Amino acid sequence: MFLYNKKYFFELVKVNGLNLKFIPDIFKNDKEIVLKAINNNYRALKFASKRLQNDKEIVLEAIKKDIMALEFASDELKNNKEIVLQFVNYDIYGLRYASKKLKNDRDIVLEFIKKDGLAIEFINKKFRNDREIVLNAVKSKGSALYYASKRLQNDKEIVLKAVKNDGLVLKYASKRLQNDKEIVLKAVINNGLTLDYVSEEFKNDREIVLEAVKNHGYALEYAAEQLRNDKEIVLEVIKNDCLGLALNLVSKKLQNDTEIVGKIIKNI
Repeated sequence: MFLYNKKYFFELVKVNGLNLKFIPDIFKNDKEIVLKAINNNYRALKFASKRLQNDKEIVLEAIKKDIMALEFASDELKNNKEIVLQFVNYDIYGLRYASKKLKNDRDIVLEFIKKDGLAIEFINKKFRNDREIVLNAVKSKGSALYYASKRLQNDKEIVLKAVKNDGLVLKYASKRLQNDKEIVLKAVINNGLTLDYVSEEFKNDREIVLEAVKNHGYALEYAAEQLRNDKEIVLEVIKNDCLGLALNLVSKKLQNDTEIVGKIIKNI
């Protein structure tokens, strides 16, 4: 007979879930007590009975607290598709903790990728060459392009989706697509500082430079010299409150231009 009843042990784990370690085994197998313990501290799952470490409700409750709780679940639940899919709701990087079998399950991989494209970092490398998966990844996070296969970094639709999301990822595209004007234009529209990574040909392209400085005035620093002295472009830079940059990079002629001086005075 125990000196204390269930209510005593319930209160004990309510105060500190890790107290589950020190209570009699019979109560480590009590679902109500174990639920209370893991609600206080997910690590309490480590001290639950084997039966409750294999209980879906208990394990899911622990995962809600912290994805690392899966470490203390039974091997059967670590390999359970329903459990792993719950990670999508609580931790988009939870794929790290799935079994090898589930990391190879395309349906699961796709669910994680749709939630956050950067989950691509943790998937089986074979999926980085899967067009649908990579397309969903870059739609979610442009920087996912970094993890795509070389073949898909050379896929125009994928790269367009990526640079619309994050212009700076142009540097991860294939050389061929880094020289595609449509793609470069979309990239600088998203982030003008992408101009730093484009070829000299595009740094000399007025349309591209103009779009770049519309997005970010400091992109002017990466433009070809002749375009740094283009009045319309410089006026766009001033609109972006980059007055110091405009004055440092433009010609003496433009520094003395009455319209430009007027805009600068107005913006000060």
